[in-house]
Amino acid sequence: MGVRQKNRREMVGQVPILDRLLEVPYSTEPVRDPLSAIRPIRLGETHSRPDQDNLFCHLLHCYHYLGLQATFVGENIRYLAYDVHNRPLGCLLFGSAAWKTGARDAYIGWDVRTRERNLPLLTNNTRFLIFTLGASKIPGFPPVISQPETA
Repeated sequence: MGVRQKNRREMVGQVPILDRLLEVPYSTEPVRDPLSAIRPIRLGETHSRPDQDNLFCHLLHCYHYLGLQATFVGENIRYLAYDVHNRPLGCLLFGSAAWKTGARDAYIGWDVRTRERNLPLLTNNTRFLIFTLGASKIPGFPPVISQPETA
């Protein structure tokens, strides 16, 4: 089990997160199995499960290069990905789509009224983290994240 703790004073959606991240235990066992051996991959939404939400925030804060700063503004939904052995594999954060994006609106062919009507059908991928702990080797699944820096 690994535990990582960092000091922080951040505002997310105008609500202070915490002065200190909670210590969150999680499996740091390297994933060296072939993809077929860790299936099925399970996605779990974290809003209704405080323990999972804490883990989600902890992992993003410790391992994502952008961290948590300003990620929870507006509507959002958070998912944790787990393998069949309940090891965390990743974090996915989706947020509200940007109100006006000229290139997107032109590509889709939206005028102002169409955008206003259809914007709730879109989302932004705000954070994507594949949690592999550097030493992990999943054949056919390249590692993206290495061990976090030490405080």
